[in-house]
Amino acid sequence: MPKKFFRKFLPTQIKIAQLPLFSYLGKGLHQPALWHVSRRPIAKAMAIGLAVAMIPIPGQMLLAALLAIYWRATLPLSVALVWLTNPVTTAPILYLNYLLGSFVLRTPIANWQQDFNSAWLWQTLHHIWLPLCLGTLILAALCSALGYWLTTWLWRRYVQQARQNKRTKHHLLHKGSGKAQSKP
Repeated sequence: MPKKFFRKFLPTQIKIAQLPLFSYLGKGLHQPALWHVSRRPIAKAMAIGLAVAMIPIPGQMLLAALLAIYWRATLPLSVALVWLTNPVTTAPILYLNYLLGSFVLRTPIANWQQDFNSAWLWQTLHHIWLPLCLGTLILAALCSALGYWLTTWLWRRYVQQARQNKRTKHHLLHKGSGKAQSKP
């Protein structure tokens, strides 16, 4: 089952509760739904984590945790997925967001420096903020929907395949034992 896969990699409730960032959430972390590993909570967590990951802002982990609590998604997965945005991937994600927003708004693309840094970003933000924000929202929504749908589809497919294999195995066992029995 996919449950075994996710349980193997997700941190426990105790480990998350010990993190200083989440300690103020207190009893909110003890809701059983936040730690439940099944299709719907995992799919919700994928949607939340991927959406928040595409919005590269400070406090992503906290935002993902609050959304997971509100939507009753699997908390550890929601929080872990925001690490798709990290110091290596932030610049390419921001650029992709900007390109998408510029395409939708049909605005000319600004000349981005190869040496992407915060000083340059603050200097040009007044020119690129609208395409960047729009692209960020669109990409977050697309990744969220795709993550939810793909997780749900793959989970159902895995369960259906496991059931089919079980039926086939059961059928072969009974078919083989039927030949050995003789009728009086």
